[in-house]
Amino acid sequence: MIISLRSSLALAKASWAVLRTDRELLLFPFLAFLGLVGVFIAFLIPTVSLAFNNSLLSPDGKSLSPIVYVGLFLFYVVAYTVVFFFNTGLVGAAMIRLNGGDPTVRDGFRIALSHLPAIVGYAIIAATIGMILRSLSQRAGPIGRLIVGILGIGWGLLAFLVVPIIVAENLGPVAALKRSRELISKTWGQQLIGGASISAVFGILALFVAFGGGWLATVPLKGSGTMLQAVVVGVAILAAGAIALVGAALSGVYHASLYRYATTGNSGEGASAQSAMSQAFESHFQQYDGTPTPGIHFGGLPSHNLGFRPPVEQPAAGNPATGQGLTQGSDEVK
Repeated sequence: MIISLRSSLALAKASWAVLRTDRELLLFPFLAFLGLVGVFIAFLIPTVSLAFNNSLLSPDGKSLSPIVYVGLFLFYVVAYTVVFFFNTGLVGAAMIRLNGGDPTVRDGFRIALSHLPAIVGYAIIAATIGMILRSLSQRAGPIGRLIVGILGIGWGLLAFLVVPIIVAENLGPVAALKRSRELISKTWGQQLIGGASISAVFGILALFVAFGGGWLATVPLKGSGTMLQAVVVGVAILAAGAIALVGAALSGVYHASLYRYATTGNSGEGASAQSAMSQAFESHFQQYDGTPTPGIHFGGLPSHNLGFRPPVEQPAAGNPATGQGLTQGSDEVK
């Protein structure tokens, strides 16, 4: 089912309330970007060396050498590890704020380091899935590539809440994947569209700013001087990067908010996140039946028809990763 625009905006507002309070969370996606650049350079050097030695192809020259596939898998593992590490720090810090605490960047790094084995394991699984899908896509026709694309989307949905689960419940990667599937299937899987909307909106906006700067430098400012054109392009690139950075951070906070809401019935105590997230879910379920039925109430959010009852599940109490337990919603069953 399709989430309404109003609900999507409310979900984004709930996450924005956290990000606006803790702007230092923007450091995590920025460091992830720098880390990926470093990984790319580190793997590019041996790749160029192999190319000069004609070692990228197999002896018959018809396929890539096995060492290329090994290198590509290692690249995936390291790149995913970098991304998941900083994303874990971001989500962990966001969850401290949602618990009513005041997180620091150091808290985020502490949480990420405490879950490093699970992060690496999750990276290996993600790299394996990525290699398999990439191999299938290369061998498939147009319809086959479409099917592979759908499988990729399915994998993304399955793994949507893995990082918050690793942080809050201290599970390994396989158990976290199973738990993510459980939460998505029994709660509000359609709300994931809100997360995709955040990425899409900020991605499109960043591309618009980047291309707009390029157009401005090459068309209206044509002949005005290379220096001015370079400045305009540089400013556009920096602005686009800043937009992408905010979008990445906002997406991470959204994951944390959605996980908390799915397990405790509230999105957190930080800022206006609670009321915004509650309004988003309430407005969505009122689309089906405007007459509320008796059921469980969380923060003023009534359950409605279709047998829906928001689950109240207690995450791992006293989680050492966050330095505090994830408190369960205090509303009573009425």
